[in-house]
Amino acid sequence: MSLGISGVYQMRLKIGDIDVPITPNNVTRFEITEYLDRFLPTIYINFRDTSGFLTHLTHFDSRYNTLTVSFSNDSNIDAQKDIKFKVFRRKPESIVQMSNDVSINGVLDVKNIFSPNYERGWELKSIEEIINEISAEIGFTTTQINVGLTQPVSIVQPNWTNSQFLNYLCDNVACTNGDFAFFAFVDIPGFLKTRLNFMSLTNLLKQKSVQTFINLSEVKNSDDMPIYSYNIIDSYDLVAHLGIEKQTYGYFDYLTGEYITRTIDLEDADFVSLSNYYAYDSNDSIGGLSQNLIGTTNRFSLDYEPVARGNYYKKSNSLVKIWIHSSGTNKINPGNIVKIIFPETSQGESISSYQYSGYWLVEQIKHTFGSTYITSLLLTRPGFDTDQTTTFVKAKKIKK
Repeated sequence: MSLGISGVYQMRLKIGDIDVPITPNNVTRFEITEYLDRFLPTIYINFRDTSGFLTHLTHFDSRYNTLTVSFSNDSNIDAQKDIKFKVFRRKPESIVQMSNDVSINGVLDVKNIFSPNYERGWELKSIEEIINEISAEIGFTTTQINVGLTQPVSIVQPNWTNSQFLNYLCDNVACTNGDFAFFAFVDIPGFLKTRLNFMSLTNLLKQKSVQTFINLSEVKNSDDMPIYSYNIIDSYDLVAHLGIEKQTYGYFDYLTGEYITRTIDLEDADFVSLSNYYAYDSNDSIGGLSQNLIGTTNRFSLDYEPVARGNYYKKSNSLVKIWIHSSGTNKINPGNIVKIIFPETSQGESISSYQYSGYWLVEQIKHTFGSTYITSLLLTRPGFDTDQTTTFVKAKKIKK
């Protein structure tokens, strides 16, 4: 039996090779989450296990430690692909004579990413070729790789796992088109394939918006989506103490034998924002933390500007976040750009006065399945859009 709503979605689940009947009566929580800042999507399911079968009688050995889900929606009811998750945590809970539940957590089932370690190297190969080779080794369906990574490099994977090596590339890669702040993450476009992404923040921010969300329970335009609720997270004063006004960093130059110290000032950064203003007050003077002893130069890392500038840009784009909750959709992926509109106006105020309106980067997507299908998005950007007078620092805004 599948979980779903006629004309909206259908979801099937198998534990190992066994089809599991899932209904709102026996599944109280069913979530699949994709991330921009983590490698793999996760799954969380909470079963009502009144018989104790899943708790006491099912051994989650190699026969049963794989969850397989198949999703289809109303636009293509016949398009289903099996997406497999590996169980990594199981939490049975019981209140005697009242309830018996078991929670199962899983992560996308892939091989050769967190183990084993590899000792190998590449001579005069591009980062794009190396990532495609690793993607095929892990078994992803497809890849999405940043432009500007075709320059030949020589590099070693020194007894690291593939996840460690990809993290190293994210921090240290120098892109020929000047992109910085790379992410390596896996998403599941349309729940039809698994994709390894190696994309820069500066490139992602240049994309066109894929969806408009309006702060209404019902929308008139069928292309727009409603916002049922939202939660705002303003962490800018905390992040400012990590270094927003400027970023100082230092590294050891192996060829000259010198320790190099450099500074990136906010006004000199070539970071282009989704918002009109950084959430950093021009009246503040917070030096922030410096990045010391980043590393020693080598044939691959000729200097450590990619490390410092990448960290700086990621902090700058994390000053303000918002969770929005809307109707279920499988058409948005981590790293997409979406637009939020707050249509409410009061006397003397326009729509552009609403500081959380405008464009946002998708950092996390949570799909919740049950008697309804809800998609929750964690969105992030450097600050605010407003036509009101403010002492926040003006940003170089991307034109959409």
